[in-house]
Amino acid sequence: MIRFNPGDFEQLVKIENAQKYKDEQQLHASLVELKTVFKHCYHSGWDALIPEKGDYTINFLGGKFKDLLAFYSKDKKGVYDFVEKKEL
Repeated sequence: MIRFNPGDFEQLVKIENAQKYKDEQQLHASLVELKTVFKHCYHSGWDALIPEKGDYTINFLGGKFKDLLAFYSKDKKGVYDFVEKKEL
């Protein structure tokens, strides 16, 4: 899952001729991933803080990546392992 400021949307996401479809398994997997990723965000209730413009985070779940967060901002960048509870 990638988190970014909504103001960066047009620069990062290009959608052309999108086709609508329904995939129940993908929907379920996405909801599970969203719950896990949301626990790692700074939040107040169900309102997650929006990253500053130009800041990004990417969560990698499962497989060889376990539960990692890669982050980038103008001040800091790195990778955090939620299983080992340490920055790599």
